[in-house]
Amino acid sequence: MTNPTTFTYVSGQAIDASMEMKYALVDSFGEIIKTDSESVFTISAGTTSTGAKVIGNTDVTVVEGVGTFKDITFIVTPGT
Repeated sequence: MTNPTTFTYVSGQAIDASMEMKYALVDSFGEIIKTDSESVFTISAGTTSTGAKVIGNTDVTVVEGVGTFKDITFIVTPGT
């Protein structure tokens, strides 16, 4: 995995397929747990985000410890 990169999107704009969001399961030493291909990551707007939602495939199963989100759209109402 590479270093994190920050992107700016407008509410309702889908994340480009080339801009995948990857998350890794790591152990206490920060090493990716490559033996795990069963855990599931879920992405959501959270409980404190009034009026915010996530549309798309919000659940992904990890492959060798890494989960990849594609085709995700965040919807947020300004000022909430």
